[in-house]
Amino acid sequence: MAAPVTSAATFIAGGNGITYASQVNGEWVQVHDDASSTAIGSSVLLNPASYSSSVIHPLIVDIGTKIRFIGEYAVGTSVITTSPTIRVFGADKIPNASGVYPSGTVFWRLDANTFNAAATTLTLTAVASSQQDATTAYTTPLSNDGYSLLGAKSVLVLHEVAGAISGGATTTIQISAQVLNV
Repeated sequence: MAAPVTSAATFIAGGNGITYASQVNGEWVQVHDDASSTAIGSSVLLNPASYSSSVIHPLIVDIGTKIRFIGEYAVGTSVITTSPTIRVFGADKIPNASGVYPSGTVFWRLDANTFNAAATTLTLTAVASSQQDATTAYTTPLSNDGYSLLGAKSVLVLHEVAGAISGGATTTIQISAQVLNV
């Protein structure tokens, strides 16, 4: 299991000691090291607490109302064979330092209205049209305004279909999440 990561939007202090929620974007944190690896099986997708992967990092949410995702992959990627599909689960409990959820954790889908709905495609594009820095290309973060956290204390992102790319320095596809407070 991978260690959990934390991301949260922040609160800003108002006048006279009043604190109020502000419209703030949290930092991007990596929640999946390799969405191009073997996909998660259907038995785990129906029972997310049973996942066991060192490449998936549960995201602990301190403060926030929405979450959105970007895919990250190597500059020079010229062929997108398959974009990964993900299922985004909210949980009512926080995993331990090893990423294991406690007994009795309740999960729900954040990216769909029903638990077993089709996965969400994280659409990758050839690097020529992607946002990029010197080594990494990114999907457009604004292509989705975010999924409501629905009170989740933590988030688990599992990939149902593995992504496949070629032409870059590596074929690994990573997924990062950003918590929003809107």
